[in-house]
Amino acid sequence: MSINVIDNLSEIHRIIFNYCGLKNKTSRAKLLKVTDRIYTPQSLLDATLKTIMNGY
Repeated sequence: MSINVIDNLSEIHRIIFNYCGLKNKTSRAKLLKVTDRIYTPQSLLDATLKTIMNGY
């Protein structure tokens, strides 16, 4: 497995952990006031695909 694949998987895990993983019914990102909502993995994927399809 190449380093790029490992880096990408690590980044995906970090995002899901911070934005989707719930702790006391809220995400870590919301607790730190990085965002004002709780995401699901599917909603993050949908937003990413939409951004890519619109050319960033």
